[in-house]
Amino acid sequence: MIYLIKDNEFDKLVFRCIFRSSESEIIKLLRNDDYRIRTFAAQTIQLKYANKKNFDIVVEMLKSKNYRDREIGAYILGQFGTPEIPFAMKSLNELNKLLDDKVFKVLTSGICSIGHILVYFSKGYKFYG
Repeated sequence: MIYLIKDNEFDKLVFRCIFRSSESEIIKLLRNDDYRIRTFAAQTIQLKYANKKNFDIVVEMLKSKNYRDREIGAYILGQFGTPEIPFAMKSLNELNKLLDDKVFKVLTSGICSIGHILVYFSKGYKFYG
């Protein structure tokens, strides 16, 4: 499962460093071998670099043969552009394609991300993407 930030100083320091990284550095970190680094990079994209170019990059990751790319891509789309979620409808369409994935981590990441988007819908947010 995707690593969540815990209340420890090392994780906070690493996240702060990654959050200050450039957009191109963040894209590279999405494929880091350490799942914590990938997750912090994904959270940075969700909050700071949610644009059309990166949306397209993440969608391409969903098509990768590497399950880690698909898993982190699904994770990103669930809250891409928080709090506005500018690509919500397109994200749902892409995430639905993962529901047949044979890798449990990818499947659960996709389902959780669909759930995140549906929560926004249920709260009355209007989506335009």
